[in-house]
Amino acid sequence: MRLDDCYEKASSKYRGRVNQAENGKTCLHWNSHILLDYPINAFMEDADSYGIGEHNFCRNPDEDEKPWCYIAKNHKVEWDFCDVSPCSGTGKELEVWQHIGSPEQQVTPCYLTPPV
Repeated sequence: MRLDDCYEKASSKYRGRVNQAENGKTCLHWNSHILLDYPINAFMEDADSYGIGEHNFCRNPDEDEKPWCYIAKNHKVEWDFCDVSPCSGTGKELEVWQHIGSPEQQVTPCYLTPPV
C-alpha cells in the first residue's frame, strides 16, 4: 500500500494520486471543459486550496464521506467515490503501546502502518 492509496480521517485533506472511481472508471480531469457547468472544478474560487487543478486525482473538496471524482458514464458526467480506502481500519496497522514512566501513567496507543 502506497501512502497515497489511502486517506486519513479528514478525507478532505487527501492529496494522493489515485484517479480511479470505485466502478473502475478513470476520473475526468478537474480542468476539463465539460465540467464548467458543475459547481466543483479547477476554475472555481480557491480550487488550489482543495487540491483541485490540472489533474484527475481523487479529491474531497465538499467534505463528503470519502474522496471522489467526476467520471464519464453513458455520455454523461457523473461523480463516484474513488477506489481509495481509509488508512486506518484496513487491517494493515500494527498497534504499538508506548509505556513511559511509572505504571500509573496512561498508556497511549500508537498506530504504525507496515511497509508492503
